[in-house]
Amino acid sequence: MMRLFSAQFVVVEENLWFSEPSSSSVARRTVRQRVATHVFVAIDLDDALRKATEMIGGFDDAHNDGPGDRTNLSCSGLHDLDEVQLLGKTINEGLTEPYGLEVGMVDLEDSAFAVRQPSEFSMFKYRTDQPGESPLSA
Repeated sequence: MMRLFSAQFVVVEENLWFSEPSSSSVARRTVRQRVATHVFVAIDLDDALRKATEMIGGFDDAHNDGPGDRTNLSCSGLHDLDEVQLLGKTINEGLTEPYGLEVGMVDLEDSAFAVRQPSEFSMFKYRTDQPGESPLSA
């Protein structure tokens, strides 16, 4: 049975403005960091970690918003990974609940969204199953 997970990715957006459109001299540079949350299905916790890790490279992108204006996007890694608790409901049933489905949250004490090690992810902090074993099969 497939389970629902949410992954929080640390995405870095770098904006570069060049002094002249064909120049490599940067006149202004800004960098901002954000957390992008994606929901997906996986068989178990290990499969979720594998899938989320494979998604990291998909955030890399670059585009020009006009002459002398370039935006670079990259993913530093995972901030958190957790299972979405459906509590016996289907996704559609959960979405019609008064507060919808919670797909994860960011602690306010995380002022800088750090890339974490898997052992620090919510789903592994409270893990009750063994690697490769579904808690639903116990």
